[in-house]
Amino acid sequence: MKNKELLSTTLLFLVAIIWGTGFIASQFAIDVGINPPLFMFTRFLLSTIIMGIAFRKQIKQNFSKKCLIPCIAIGVFLFLGFYTQFMGLKYTTVANNAFLTALNVIIVPIIVWIVERKMPSIKVFIAAILSLVGIWFLTGIDINNLAFNKGDILTMMCAFFFAVQIFITGKYATDIDTSVIVFLQFLVATILSACIFFATDGNIQPFLTLKGSMSMLYLAAFSTGFAYFVQAYALKYVDSSRTTIILGTEGLFGTIFSVLLKIDEPSSSMFIGGIIITIALIIAEYKFKYKDNIKEKMSNVAVSLKVGENIVNDGE
Repeated sequence: MKNKELLSTTLLFLVAIIWGTGFIASQFAIDVGINPPLFMFTRFLLSTIIMGIAFRKQIKQNFSKKCLIPCIAIGVFLFLGFYTQFMGLKYTTVANNAFLTALNVIIVPIIVWIVERKMPSIKVFIAAILSLVGIWFLTGIDINNLAFNKGDILTMMCAFFFAVQIFITGKYATDIDTSVIVFLQFLVATILSACIFFATDGNIQPFLTLKGSMSMLYLAAFSTGFAYFVQAYALKYVDSSRTTIILGTEGLFGTIFSVLLKIDEPSSSMFIGGIIITIALIIAEYKFKYKDNIKEKMSNVAVSLKVGENIVNDGE
C-alpha cells in the first residue's frame, strides 16, 4: 500500500508538470482561433476516443449500471468546472482566473469535513492555505483590487465544481474501475460540450490547422486523458485534500516553463511564490513522527499498566 501511495504521489506531480505545459499548448490553440466551445468539445472528444480505444477491454469487463450515476456526476462537474473557468476568463483577468481557480485547495478539505463528518488534519489546512498564498504571489494578483465582477464569480464557481469533481472521484475511486470512471466522465463532458459548441458556434475550421490539431491532440492525450486517469487512480491511495494540494502546483510548473521558454520574465514574486508552495508541499507530505512516538509511548504505558495489574492480581 505504501509503495502504491508513493507511486500515486509521484504520478500526481507528473500530472502537475503536464498541466503546467498545458498552459503553453492552450495558448497555441487560442492563437489559431480555437474558441472555448470548440476547445472543450475537441479536447473531450479526442480524450474519449483515446480512452475508449486504449481501455476498451477493461471498460467492457468492468462496466455496470451502478457506475452510471457516480460517473455521470463526475462528468457533469468536470464540464461545469471547465465551462465556468472559460466563461470567467471573458470577464476577468488571467491572474484573477488562475488565483480564484486555485481556491479548490481550500474547498476540497471543507467538502470532506461537511459531507463525511471527518475533519482533515490541521497540517492539510495549513498546507492548503500556504499553497493558496504561494499561488497569489505567482499570479501577482492584487487582492485589494478584486472587484468580484461576473468573471470572478464564475471562476469561484469553477473552483467549487472542480473541488466537487475531485471529491466524488475520490469517493468512488476504490469501487469503480479507473478506466470506467475516466471514460464515462469524458463521454458526459463531450456530450455537454458538443451541445454548447453547436448551439453557439459550430465552426471547426481552426481545429483543422496543423498547429490547432497538434496542440489539441497534446491536451487531449496528456493534459486530459493521461492526467485524469492518474487522478482517478491516485485517489485510491491519496486522500482528496492532499491530491488537490499536489495538483495545485500546476501554476508553479506553468510559471517555470513560461520563464524557461522566455514567454514571461522572472520576478521576485514568482520566486517567493515557488518557495511558499514548496513549503506547503513539504508540510502536506511530511509524516510527523511525533504522532507515532506518542502512540508508541501510550502503547508502552498501557502494556506497563497491564503487567502491573497482573502482578498485583498474582500477589493477591
